[in-house]
Amino acid sequence: MSRSVDNVTTTLFEHIAISETGFLFDPRTGQSFLANETAIEALKALRSGCDLPTTVAQLAEKYEAAPETISAGLEGFLRQLARYFA
Repeated sequence: MSRSVDNVTTTLFEHIAISETGFLFDPRTGQSFLANETAIEALKALRSGCDLPTTVAQLAEKYEAAPETISAGLEGFLRQLARYFA
């Protein structure tokens, strides 16, 4: 996992509430975001302690996609969240 993505996940999980339905909320700012089913699955895995490579491998297997594609999408999503919740 790249250092910037590692920092993003640390910040997200320290400050952002994530509901079972994919509603993400930052109580410090009032910002909210709605994530799709795949994003929820990835966030749950990361929050439970899975690292990015393990999460990517699990998603790639489940969705029969190239790990490189999953990794690029997930890292982009995490960076997008970091910008949104900054």
